[in-house]
Amino acid sequence: MIYNEETAKMSKNDLWELLFALVIHLLFVCSVFDIYFCSPVISSERHHSPKYDTKAGPAKRLVLFVADGLRAQSVFDYPERTPFLRKVANSLGGYGVSHTKLPTESRPGHVALIGGMFEDPSAITKGWQENPVDFDTVFNQSQNVWSWGSPDILPIFAKTATKGKVRTEMYAPEVETFFEHQDISKLDTWVFDKVGAFLRNNADNEVLRRSDRTILFLHLLGLDTNGHSNKPHSPQFEHNLRIVDQGVQEVVRQCESFWGHDGRTAYIFTSDHGMTDWGSHGAGMDHETQTPIFVWGGGIRAPQVGRTSVPQFSSMKSHDVNQTDVSQLLFLSRRRNNLYEIFRLPH
Repeated sequence: MIYNEETAKMSKNDLWELLFALVIHLLFVCSVFDIYFCSPVISSERHHSPKYDTKAGPAKRLVLFVADGLRAQSVFDYPERTPFLRKVANSLGGYGVSHTKLPTESRPGHVALIGGMFEDPSAITKGWQENPVDFDTVFNQSQNVWSWGSPDILPIFAKTATKGKVRTEMYAPEVETFFEHQDISKLDTWVFDKVGAFLRNNADNEVLRRSDRTILFLHLLGLDTNGHSNKPHSPQFEHNLRIVDQGVQEVVRQCESFWGHDGRTAYIFTSDHGMTDWGSHGAGMDHETQTPIFVWGGGIRAPQVGRTSVPQFSSMKSHDVNQTDVSQLLFLSRRRNNLYEIFRLPH
């Protein structure tokens, strides 16, 4: 009542001063958004010709595994859970920690890996749910891409690529909900089974066998869902991680058999973001920003002797990389970059 009486006594000048102050504050807020939340992406860039070296590279195809929500510690502190990935580190290729940035969420993490850029600040206008400006990706610059996994991730890259270039096979949202109440790791075995069926069904497809710049993308959501529901130290999460390690090994075996062990298939296993002990992510704790990365196959140098930051996992040299640099390694060409110098065979 006191506030209403005082307001009623305000003069017309006081009201104008209040309105003027409000306008000034709104201008300040708008200027902050204009300066700090303006997209750095050039929307027409994806329509331009490729800017990388188009000469034949050491690999003709790439298999990309992204284990959603897998933090580096869950792999490197428990080597018995991932014997195949440990074999990669010890005898097949390179490995280390990939560092991401805020916000540690699935969409920004995948955009960093495949699009080569950290979060677009203008995404705030879309509630951080999508990129408001189209951007170029490694997928768009490839010849053919087949992808399997969650309906939350795959459409992002199908939408930003040339129509028909990125083929997707996704489980329905209700299937995801069903698995969450059963065995969450089935979200990942579903993906592995679909990839196996794809290779078997195309056993006589000579075009696929001979094609260059081909990418197979496996989005594995089970670990993220298990981490949220049961936490990263739970038996369910450990079981899921073992399933992923076995699934990766089997897909590698199937791919090598399909392409005749020609030594032209490269493999990358990594994650979009990590997770805290209590099953959350989005902030900037080490468990959220540090993810594992393993690189092996066509054109990748053998493990190097040197300093390792995870001696309990491997005695071979480990590496620290930026998550956005991974997109440069995905290019199946001779383009040189930071990760090229770390992992690629010297010419």
